[in-house]
Amino acid sequence: MRTSLAGMTAASSRFEASAGRVAAAGVSGPMPAGTDAPTAPGALQPAPSGGVAMPEVSFAAEAVEQMTAKAAYQASVATFRAANEMTRDVLDLLA
Repeated sequence: MRTSLAGMTAASSRFEASAGRVAAAGVSGPMPAGTDAPTAPGALQPAPSGGVAMPEVSFAAEAVEQMTAKAAYQASVATFRAANEMTRDVLDLLA
């Protein structure tokens, strides 16, 4: 069950990151306070003006990323439900 929960958390994080990249596509503005140099692909990049520039976002790639994250989340939910049902059956046998 813990593995399923970890899978749901990871898939949710992947989806959220992708949605953030799509939402920030083409946005520029001041660099958020306390932001270090970005290391992740698709992260906000420092612009020469001292602000922030979002790199080009591939909407097709982000759509695939979101569909993959959704499928991974659904698979983790199915695994959690199966583990929960098996645990319930074992407890019924022991009762």
